[in-house]
Amino acid sequence: MFSSKLEQIKEVGHIQSEGSRACVATLVVDKAQLPIAYEVKEKGDDFYVEGRNERLLRARYAQVDSEGGLPELGKPLGREGVRQAFLQGVDGYDKLSGAGAIALARMRGEEAKPESAVKDVLALNNCVQGEGGVWRCKLMAEYRDPLMAAFGREGALVLEGEFGFVRERKGWRPEDQFRERFAEALVQSRLASLRGQ
Repeated sequence: MFSSKLEQIKEVGHIQSEGSRACVATLVVDKAQLPIAYEVKEKGDDFYVEGRNERLLRARYAQVDSEGGLPELGKPLGREGVRQAFLQGVDGYDKLSGAGAIALARMRGEEAKPESAVKDVLALNNCVQGEGGVWRCKLMAEYRDPLMAAFGREGALVLEGEFGFVRERKGWRPEDQFRERFAEALVQSRLASLRGQ
């Protein structure tokens, strides 16, 4: 029978407007120790705990202002606009390049997962207007990489880079060069993961 406990719990930050707290800790299972990061959120009279990527969690909570709220970064798209436009770009990328990785996963006996490959998107600052109506936004995102997972490596990668978006009617879409920029960020993240960073 296994015994487990949390040790060395440290609060990273508190977002008062969301009723959430971020923490890092060491999970001890018998003699094994594993660093973990998680978020505790209020939901009515209850609360729930969800594991998070520590790098993204620290970056998000570093943005909290003096009143305990998150500033609306990613303007003029806004947080939700950046997230939706980024998801649209990644979906287009995965459709073109994901077939080989999905085939490898099936060969390993793993089922292809229908949920989005992107778990989290975080704008690091406001976007800057460039040429041709393209707004450039510095982002971090957690991406479940089917290729790394198919080779037995950690599938969740943190991507960081500058991505371009253009206005389309009332919304936003990824720029035409999104696939190239995404592929570049993905390769850098894969190399960092292989180096153990």
